[in-house]
Amino acid sequence: MKTLNLNKSQFQKLKRFKLEKQIYNTEGALYIFKKVNKTKLLKIFFNNEGQYFGNKLLTIKCLIDKKEEINISNLVMPEKLVVVNNNVVGFSMPLIKSENFLLLLENYDVPINKKIELLKQVGSILNKIQFQTPYSEPLYLSDIHPANFIYNNEENKVYAVDLDSCKIANNKTKDIYYLETNPNVAKMTFKYEVGKDSKFIPNKNSEIFCYTMMILNTLAQEKMFKLPIEEYYSYLTYLRSLNFSYELLDNFANIYTGNNNSNPYQLIDEISKNPNYQRALFNVYKYNKSK
Repeated sequence: MKTLNLNKSQFQKLKRFKLEKQIYNTEGALYIFKKVNKTKLLKIFFNNEGQYFGNKLLTIKCLIDKKEEINISNLVMPEKLVVVNNNVVGFSMPLIKSENFLLLLENYDVPINKKIELLKQVGSILNKIQFQTPYSEPLYLSDIHPANFIYNNEENKVYAVDLDSCKIANNKTKDIYYLETNPNVAKMTFKYEVGKDSKFIPNKNSEIFCYTMMILNTLAQEKMFKLPIEEYYSYLTYLRSLNFSYELLDNFANIYTGNNNSNPYQLIDEISKNPNYQRALFNVYKYNKSK
């Protein structure tokens, strides 16, 4: 296993990498490491012992070992374990000049066609993971939400980050935010699997559920994953009145049915092309509903 070895003095001289105010990293701190012509980002965990850290090491080692086999350039993969004074404390990864995807989606100055174009890239990443990578074992991003993606403007490319929280091998994952905070899926364990610890286990359906919510949250400018099912379907009916296609809306509707979810990334171009897209805001829907 490749390692990046530092002594305490070298580590203390590293510059802290600052995240935007709206972005939180509760598991560790990020540092910039420069050597010759290479600049890397180091994630140093606050907790580097016990079962929690052992699980993190399992995840990181699997990703490092399987990097070439997974072979997806949109994934910011761990490269080396970081060792400080003979103690493993984190890992290194590429430092990519970027903007957090959450801030981009929440920026009113970014046109809807650009947001949809980049959301389509997110769906393409999921499609590559499920169908195009040579890696044959289960691999899931798990906790999919905008803050776990970044955007590089020069490349016009979206990257998935926080890969140390993905599902790979026999590791355990942290909470899936869009599922854990959703009141509608508790009784849908036949589709969204739950482990012995009552936590959701990532699968293809959970990945597409979260991606669907990213799309709808952006379109409606509302936390759609917290809506009661009746309100959710009422909103989709409203979208149909705005001439969004049956195919797209059926895809969105499917997340609360017994059928397997389908990745809608090839369908979402129609959102920005629909002249009524501004009327798809949730507050406009509520206003029309109240009349």
